[in-house]
This record gives sequence, structure tokens and C-alpha cells, in this order.
Amino acid sequence: MIWSNYFSVLGVFLLGLLSPGPDFAVVIAQSLSGGRLCGIRTALGIAFGLCFHISFCVLGLSFVLEQSPEYFIWLKKIGGFYLIYMAYTLWKNHRDKDQIESIEDQRTFSIHSSFFRGFWTNILNPKATIFFVLIFSTMIPSLVEQKYLWIYGFTMVVLASIWFCTVAWFLNLSVLQKSLEKALPMIQLGTAFFLFFFGCSAVLFSS
Repeated sequence: MIWSNYFSVLGVFLLGLLSPGPDFAVVIAQSLSGGRLCGIRTALGIAFGLCFHISFCVLGLSFVLEQSPEYFIWLKKIGGFYLIYMAYTLWKNHRDKDQIESIEDQRTFSIHSSFFRGFWTNILNPKATIFFVLIFSTMIPSLVEQKYLWIYGFTMVVLASIWFCTVAWFLNLSVLQKSLEKALPMIQLGTAFFLFFFGCSAVLFSS
């Protein structure tokens, strides 16, 4: 396993975690309505959902490689174009504050269903599936053994668990909203830059 590639993949994944989305919103909503424990349960549900996405990607990618390496090359090119599109979308909308304001619309007061709410929010989010497929198909070399793909995936689940549990534990809405409003544009621009870079690399250098 190439360590530089390993940390590059995790860097892009972390930027994706920091960008507000359905998972981030539901953790905040559950934390506000049910407290820290409720938010942590939601975070663990999200992490469990990530296990399904990652398993699908690892097993599916291994199958494609076994059937035809040429398919993997085309998959990388297609994924590269989509990464470029995602980068453009982030760059275009990096000052959209509706993402922060929509957090309050997802509140719920059910503490017992927190785990499953986090799980289903993640599982039913098509962007999560696309995101992992793109990462595994465009950023990870085709010759990487399956056991290393599982290491990538396991690390991602651990990082997501730590991040969302941290958000649930230290959440203070007024402070968090102000911090997010200040940091979100730079986070999105940074994510757009990395996605554009890796998208171009996948399109131009896949072989």
C-alpha cells in the first residue's frame, strides 16, 4: 500500500465529512432534540451505514477487476468526469448558506430511534454511494489488494465515527452556526480543488 495515496484518499474523505450534508444535519438535529447521547447514537448509526457503502464498493470493485481490468479504466475515466462536475458544483455554490439553515428543518424528538435514523439517513443518501464509488474507483490504484481496500474502508468508518460523535458531544448551536458560516466557503473551495485535481488525474492518466 502506497502511504502517500492512503493519506490523499483520507484527506479528500475528511473534506467530504466537514462539508454539511444529510448526515451532518441529522446528527445536529438529533443532538439538539435529544441531547448528547441521542446525537452519539445517531453518529454510530451513520458509521454503520458507511460499512454497507464501503462493503459494496470493495466487493464490487474487486469483481470488476477480476472480470476485466479495461472496465476499471473506463470506470476511472467516467468517475473522473463526475469528480470534475462535483468540483464545479461546489465552487459554484460555495457561498450558499441554505445548507446551514436547513439543519433546523430536520429536528426530531425520538431518542429511541436515533441509531436507525442515522443509519437510514446514510444508507438512503445516493450521494454517499456515488462518493465512495468515485473515491475507490478514481483515487485508489487498480493493483491494490482487496485487504488494503478494507483498510481504507475501516479507517474511513473510524474517522466518520470520531467526527460525528465529536460534533454530537461538543455541539452548541449558536457557536457552531457562526463557525460553520465562516469556515464553510473555504471548506467547500478546498474540497472543490481536490476533487478537480483528482478528477483530471483520473481522466488524463488512467491506463
